Amino acid sequence: MQLTLQRLTMPFCPANYLGGFPSCRPSAPLFQLCSLGKGHQQNICTTASIFLGRLFCFHEHTFHLIPIPLAHLYNCCCRWVQQSDVQTQLQLGIFSSSVRGLAACDDLDPGSMAITVPETLLITEDTAKESDLGPALMQFTQLGGDSIAVIWTMVERHDPDSHWAAFWQSLPETLHSGLTMSDTLLQALQGTSAHTECHSARQHIKEQYEGLKPILDALVAAYPAHVEAAWFSWDAYLWAVQLWYAYAMKVKWPDGSCKECLVPYASLLNHSVRPHIVQYGQLDATTRQLCFPLFRPVSKGCQCFLSYGPLSNPKLMLFYGMAIPDNPYDVVQIELEVKYI
Repeated sequence: MQLTLQRLTMPFCPANYLGGFPSCRPSAPLFQLCSLGKGHQQNICTTASIFLGRLFCFHEHTFHLIPIPLAHLYNCCCRWVQQSDVQTQLQLGIFSSSVRGLAACDDLDPGSMAITVPETLLITEDTAKESDLGPALMQFTQLGGDSIAVIWTMVERHDPDSHWAAFWQSLPETLHSGLTMSDTLLQALQGTSAHTECHSARQHIKEQYEGLKPILDALVAAYPAHVEAAWFSWDAYLWAVQLWYAYAMKVKWPDGSCKECLVPYASLLNHSVRPHIVQYGQLDATTRQLCFPLFRPVSKGCQCFLSYGPLSNPKLMLFYGMAIPDNPYDVVQIELEVKYI
């Protein structure tokens, strides 16, 4: 997308709002037919469906592809990942509760490299600033880098010529977290810290959007041939915010800087309190790759998990729309009234 830079002037004072929680959520799956073998039925369901439609079924430990309208889309994304030099020993699977994840292709030992993703695929704030849209956004000097990344995402996901087009298209149309929880479900959490955090965050994000509206309207007016007003709706904004909240990983660069990154394919890895991958946040200075080595073994056909960090259930509910039974990192707020004598 080529933009002719125009001068945009408007007072604006947004607060930065993106959190630094390392994470991975389902994104671009890899289609492959293979035998899972016997003895690996844990977390496997006979028929599974996901937010985007019915994809695969597991029957008698065999991994089958179910034709759906999205099959071509995911195959295109698969080819894009392979052509982009992503290396992996994991493949897509559908597990219990209809959750997409990555399963081991073979028995993998500690130290094995589960995934490596080249630096050229990582999406950061710098990616947004260095894009065609970046200079226009950086005219608003009050905009934080995370705000620039969110606005860029709202536009870039619609560009068919984007370097990450296959990645954008593979993402769910709707993301689920505490930010999009229905009022009924939120009310069910009344009296808990999860309710307080979700309610406060939703209100804060709404205020952020209202503050951004003048800038979004100015972009539509300045670049009508490249930007559509529908791309900047509340729902579109909330989708982009959730994407960065739930999919972004904090990565350390060789120069010592830390950046929030969207990492195609690796974002298929799901969270567990007993993960197989725990050290993945540093870009290799020699290979310029982000590596995901295994901390503990994983058997062929079993799901491989990553750690998002020591997060409590209220945090998991807010950013990822889930909670973990017997979460060892869960917290409970206790208020004590102290009487002074």
